[in-house]
Amino acid sequence: MAKKIDYEKNIINRIDAIFNKGSELNSVKNATIEEIYDLLSKNQVDPSKHKPANYSILQNLFSEYVYQTFFLNNKHSFDEIKPLPITLENCIPNTHSNKYEVNPKNEPQQCIYLVNNKELNEKNLLFSFKNKSIKPLYFEAPISSRYRRKSNVDLITLDRDINQLILNEYKIPSSKENLFRAVSEILTYAHWLDIFNSGYYLEESRKYFKDYKIDSLALGVIVPLDQYKFGHRYAYELIEKYKFRCFTFNEDNDRYKIIELTKEQINNLKDVALRNNEIVYKYSNLIVNLVNDKLNNQE
Repeated sequence: MAKKIDYEKNIINRIDAIFNKGSELNSVKNATIEEIYDLLSKNQVDPSKHKPANYSILQNLFSEYVYQTFFLNNKHSFDEIKPLPITLENCIPNTHSNKYEVNPKNEPQQCIYLVNNKELNEKNLLFSFKNKSIKPLYFEAPISSRYRRKSNVDLITLDRDINQLILNEYKIPSSKENLFRAVSEILTYAHWLDIFNSGYYLEESRKYFKDYKIDSLALGVIVPLDQYKFGHRYAYELIEKYKFRCFTFNEDNDRYKIIELTKEQINNLKDVALRNNEIVYKYSNLIVNLVNDKLNNQE
């Protein structure tokens, strides 16, 4: 007979481990909405080394606490974020070189590669979009911010089929960061840039990318498939609310095609994630109470 897993004990042990390291959870209490995405980077776990339920506890316990204490019942919303003063120069400065790494490893290198590899033969590309209507235009577009010394939109692409400019948060194929983090990060940047209420960013983008027709803006996430399979429920709520374009990687002999997920695929992955995270949601109240007790004891 298989040994029954004591999930409650695993949750308690995980919370103890977090606090023994020095609690990043403590900063949630006084966090601003602009800082939430950065807090969500704290839990980074390799899914290949854990059974699904335990991986969910390791990966999403922190996300569930953030969700319950920060967002549930409309306590806070990303729509609270105030836009920053922006100009063309600090949105899309004309300063990038056309160089790239032959074997890019990190996020900036891979985004640079996607934009600057035009002379390579298709079969030799390490990273490329499967849909050739998606054209990478710009990488590491900076945002001047009083909250962070350096904030960038990782990758700007254009869907030439519908003339839509996409601001993407990009995570490398081996990334262990969760979907909630990726969605929250680009959503924070979008509100700083005021793309939902002002036409400024769209108009300036049309001027800068004057060789292309641009009719609209969208947000995108490019993340490993596992992050969709364990994505927190609130990440999926945000994806639906803000009409995200969702991409992932299809690997073949160490070459990666970036493919877009259909609405049906996203809904299927959402169902998979709900099942995978069932334990975290079942013990949600326990998580919140235990963490709050720990925080109160520290005061």
